[in-house]
Amino acid sequence: MAMISCSDVPCSSLAAFGGDADQRCSFNEDSDIAGIGVLLSFIIYGAVTFLISAYIFFFVTDGFASELTNTLDQKVVETTKSLTQMLRKGPEALPVEYAQSRALHWTTSFKHTLADSDTLSQIVVMLSDQQLVLGFSMLIVGYVKFVTMTEYHFAIVSALSNISFVVHVSTIPVVVRAMFDKDKADAKWYNFKRLWRAIAKIVFDILLFISFVPTGNSWWLANYGLPTYCIWRNTKGNYNGVSTRTMIADMVLLCWGVAYELHAFFPIFAEDASASRLLECAVSVLLVPRHLHSWTQSKAEKPTSPLLRYVVHLLQWILWAVIVLGHVDQQ
Repeated sequence: MAMISCSDVPCSSLAAFGGDADQRCSFNEDSDIAGIGVLLSFIIYGAVTFLISAYIFFFVTDGFASELTNTLDQKVVETTKSLTQMLRKGPEALPVEYAQSRALHWTTSFKHTLADSDTLSQIVVMLSDQQLVLGFSMLIVGYVKFVTMTEYHFAIVSALSNISFVVHVSTIPVVVRAMFDKDKADAKWYNFKRLWRAIAKIVFDILLFISFVPTGNSWWLANYGLPTYCIWRNTKGNYNGVSTRTMIADMVLLCWGVAYELHAFFPIFAEDASASRLLECAVSVLLVPRHLHSWTQSKAEKPTSPLLRYVVHLLQWILWAVIVLGHVDQQ
């Protein structure tokens, strides 16, 4: 018997074709969403953008907006620089031929480029805008075709857009330093460059937030080929379990990233007392696991009985196992 096409399955038959049901359906590939070229472009450009941003963050002086970093960020940068200086050998320890090659013009120029914050920052700005455009385009395609798009392809849309979001957030300290510095920027272009990126990013974040909604449904990816539209139509009573908790966690982390972006694009939010208190409350809630870990760690390091230390360490392992198993079950 020929397998039925997923496009011919009505949403009312979602239970019959989902989960462990015997009935299966087939669906066609979509090279515009899941083509090898599309996937590689997202992964390669995302990795290059992130690596250059990380290089600027750790090794380029004045390459990022220091006001957007905290004490932990500064400590990590200082430690990384100290370690690299310890591992780096001096010219006297190198062979003569290699020492002479270091004097070549092209190597000197290349090393100068790697240390030039302005040059690298402009490259990151270009790649950052590209990530925003790619993620925006992918989400628009996903929403335009969501009635006929399969769950498999919409999951790829959401995942790739999430990659764009994470990579773009990692470039914000560099972008702010390169384009929003009033001492370096042209006054008449300052607000324009800041506003169009902020507006585009906020709209992108809203679309990405909505794309998380179907991922929390208990029927999500039960059958890859069913239309995403069926998930939107079957919401009542289907949001529970690990998938829903994972969806909520993704939404909370997304909102945290949006708050960071608003602080970067609109510094007035950081100066407003009510906005600062609201942000502090949100951060406090998100940092509860870290506070719990610090508390258990401090208890374990204190000179207490061996039994209590074992109990505290067991609690740490249980918390870690719950988080890991939850993600494994989601997969």
